[in-house]
Amino acid sequence: MPDSQAPPDLPKPAGRAGPAGRRGRLSLALLLLVVALGFRLVGIDHGLPHFGEPDTYLVNQADSMIEGGITNRERAGWKYPHLVGTILALVPPEPIERLAPGATLQEHQELATRLRKRGRVVVAVMSSLAAPATYLIAARFLGARFAFLAGLLVASSLLHICFSVQARPHGPVSAMATIALLCAIRWREKPSFGRAAVLGLGVAGSLCTLHSGAAALAPAGAALLGLLRTGAPRAKVLLGTLLALTIIAVSAGWFYIRAENGYGLNPNRTAGAIAKRGGGLGDAELDKIAQTGRSLTEVYKDKKVIVFSGHVVPLSFFNGYGFVVAAETLATYDPIILFFVAIGVLGILAMALRRRAARGERSTEKNCVKNAASAAWITAAYGVPTLLVYGIYQASTDRFYLALVPVTCILAAYGMSWLWARRIPRVLTGFVLATSVFGMVLGAAAAARLRVLPDTYELAAEAIEQLSGDQDRLVYMAEVIGIPLMTKRELFQKDAMWSRGPWDTYQWHIAYENPYMLIGETSRSSREHAAPYGEAADRLGKRIMPAHAATRLKLYHSEDRAATAAEALSEVDPDIVLVGTSMAPGKGPLGPTAIRDAWKEAVRADGRWKLNRTIHNSRRADDYPLGYKLGFVDVLTNYARGPEIEVWTRIDS
Repeated sequence: MPDSQAPPDLPKPAGRAGPAGRRGRLSLALLLLVVALGFRLVGIDHGLPHFGEPDTYLVNQADSMIEGGITNRERAGWKYPHLVGTILALVPPEPIERLAPGATLQEHQELATRLRKRGRVVVAVMSSLAAPATYLIAARFLGARFAFLAGLLVASSLLHICFSVQARPHGPVSAMATIALLCAIRWREKPSFGRAAVLGLGVAGSLCTLHSGAAALAPAGAALLGLLRTGAPRAKVLLGTLLALTIIAVSAGWFYIRAENGYGLNPNRTAGAIAKRGGGLGDAELDKIAQTGRSLTEVYKDKKVIVFSGHVVPLSFFNGYGFVVAAETLATYDPIILFFVAIGVLGILAMALRRRAARGERSTEKNCVKNAASAAWITAAYGVPTLLVYGIYQASTDRFYLALVPVTCILAAYGMSWLWARRIPRVLTGFVLATSVFGMVLGAAAAARLRVLPDTYELAAEAIEQLSGDQDRLVYMAEVIGIPLMTKRELFQKDAMWSRGPWDTYQWHIAYENPYMLIGETSRSSREHAAPYGEAADRLGKRIMPAHAATRLKLYHSEDRAATAAEALSEVDPDIVLVGTSMAPGKGPLGPTAIRDAWKEAVRADGRWKLNRTIHNSRRADDYPLGYKLGFVDVLTNYARGPEIEVWTRIDS
């Protein structure tokens, strides 16, 4: 590439885009929004009603406001700010009448999860905005094709998709922060009171969605510094800044308030012994049920911690391990993006060494180059500090990285543009880029297909229906597996481990005498003119018996777990036994691997049962219980979501 020629990955002059150019950009942004929505809304009800995602505080927030009015934030403040919960409360599910006697199982299941499902839709729509916002940012310093690819990478990112279909705020905060970044760039390009107000709304939207949304303050500050260094009217800039800060402060005051205790920051607290689930088994409540007297686990004993909004953050966790987590997260979900990120980093290093980023530009295009450089620096002002905070914290998780997905995709798109500009045969480069983009889209489509197909829990329910027929057979779930079937009242139990999702909570409300019944997911209403107590459980229920809390805890502490499991099976003497067989980390949804091995050994050693079928989930040997996380290899190799499950039946039946 001649020295006098501008790098091919710089954009066309942004200031010269006329009405046709703006319409073209908006059309492409709308197309990306449609693509992102398609990948997220298809199969949005997957896993419901039997296996719901955890930490759905926004559903509780919305329920509180639906029940008591938009100003009722009794449950709105714990751990998360409540902007998304408020939006959900403003667009609640359509009201439906209480279910009368004779209602079908499907009608009960729909009623049990209607608010959570609507919450997922709200989250998916908000999260999808990240794709067009990413494109509009990238279009300021990348060529049109590669800016579009940046947005397409966000739309098809499996990491972004997986957490954009859950009723949790991590997907929305990535979109809100990206929109705030776009607003900061626009304010820097043309300072005005209108754009300052929009910037304030953008930053407020990010901050009030999740605590990590405070990162949107960084690009706003970078834009302010850039304006102060130029010839922009200082008074106008400062007044615009005051306007934006006022909007942010008022919004934060509303969406962070809670009914009690407030949002405290305590860096001087020392952690003591607190209750902790041991691999998903046992906490203080479970101890009381099982009456084992199990002592509390000492977690972070005598270590300094920061306590913020119910989150306990040990200071010793700021050790830099989060950078490893970031690399592993991208390698698992989006290896194609990680590949081009590496190329993009090489391109930036090469460009820095040559120091020719904007040299040789004609004077008529200097303003375009300055705007492009400014947009790039403001984007870096968001991405670099956010990555540093993520990287230094040991307990960073995959869903935390969602806030970085848009800027990561911009860097990956830059890597694509840099590779395209190298002295490599265009046929080869084009093949690599086309194959990579096709792979991303294929992975996103495969994930959507898996969400539509029955999961292994639903397939297990079908097996129970087939094997039971008209007979009243006893089904024993050796581990806690969420099955979308109603359980008879005499066998239904609710303890710290049984309530795995909204379906269990719903069954608790209809199975036992209570002056209220459940409407939506947690809202209660009078039972007058509704079905009699437990009518559905008696009419629709199956004889399903999960291992008791005491049994599970006894097994957890036993020295000979296989013998303990065999004893439990002998006492129950079921007709059908369900055992999860997937390999998983110790804190997987079915408990530690050693516990599963004990159940498997016990049922295989006992001669009363035979293996009827295995409900597979994968073509891979290390059948991993997917839950709500789908890596790139997973979506291409799996038959169904959920753990692999063995179905055993009595030999004499």
